[in-house]
Amino acid sequence: MMLIAAEYSLVAIIASAVVVLCIPATRRPSGYLALELAVASVVYQRQIFGYLLWIVMVFAFARVVEGVTPLEAKLAKKRWSYACGGMIAVVAIFFAGSMHLLDWVSINAFGVLWTLPDHDMWLLLRTITFLWEFGSGRLKKLNFIDYAIWITFPFTLLGPLIRPSEFSPQYGRDASEQKTIRVVDSKWWRKLLLAIAQMTIGAGLVCATLALDRMGRHWLQAIVLFGTAPWSMYLSSAGLFHLMECLAVFWAIELPPSFNYPFGQPNISEFWARWNMTIVRVCRDYLFYNRWGFKRVNMYLNLLIVFLAVGLWHSIAWFWGIWGLLHGIGFCVYLWYRNDKEKFAAVRKIGSERQRDLLSRAITYIFVCWVNYFAVKIAIPINRLTGAK
Repeated sequence: MMLIAAEYSLVAIIASAVVVLCIPATRRPSGYLALELAVASVVYQRQIFGYLLWIVMVFAFARVVEGVTPLEAKLAKKRWSYACGGMIAVVAIFFAGSMHLLDWVSINAFGVLWTLPDHDMWLLLRTITFLWEFGSGRLKKLNFIDYAIWITFPFTLLGPLIRPSEFSPQYGRDASEQKTIRVVDSKWWRKLLLAIAQMTIGAGLVCATLALDRMGRHWLQAIVLFGTAPWSMYLSSAGLFHLMECLAVFWAIELPPSFNYPFGQPNISEFWARWNMTIVRVCRDYLFYNRWGFKRVNMYLNLLIVFLAVGLWHSIAWFWGIWGLLHGIGFCVYLWYRNDKEKFAAVRKIGSERQRDLLSRAITYIFVCWVNYFAVKIAIPINRLTGAK
């Protein structure tokens, strides 16, 4: 059923791109909103009323804060404090819902079941991004229609992410304001074909992974660990995101890239500079440069916080928390090595430069694959002890 729902969602998103391309009359706020609500109703189904309620509540909170903290220098910190409080509350709600600590995630009112989408991590990220940019003063004036068009933008419902400050300069309120671009050119076709190929191969690798898992042989698990599992995850996600990038240009919006051939990179830093980049950029910008009450930024502590956030963004579960921390530890080790290269001068002279490069790429790939394995092995006993699923 989930697979069928995902297929319907993808069809609805593609249809929204085609409609805007073929019917110029829809290129205005009312047309955009009508299409976006239609797509959202397909994507969220039973949660659509809760989804809309969430969007309105977030904007209402920001509007109240805007009213009591005009954009003046002396009130900037106060607005930022309120925005931070809102972000903390949002994360707490999603955490409580994911851990089944809340009984009021589903609200029956006016004869309608308003189910808050507490497991929608993309909505969580869009909400935090909006509150962050509002609190930091990047959004000078709130407008509900423009906000609603951004937060319900069809091509970000399933990923990737575009911030309000990136969206607004491109968004035209009517067709005459939108820049004229040649959408379907050779570059666009290459990206579309790449997206289709990635999604097709990714789907095939998912089936292969399931088939190999059912066989239960140890040597086949190595193929899953280092071959089918990581590549199925990467190709499926990258293909979907590349498709969203292709479709978004029909609405005259250029989405930031999310995947740029991360496997085969020479170190963990290069890997994460190319893996799910819109998520990593947000966590880096919002968390890494924070002093957390210390006199100066602690790079290693902040890296662990960033990667823990990246992990738990996928799902609030032991596996993803451990997965994020292991990646963070690996990144810290690499950073320590990079900052003290002179201590490893003798090691860096072993073999040729080409051989060292190939070895570093192999080590990086093995580490990325092993993180998934160790995260599962560590999470299983913890889940048993805590009763988590």
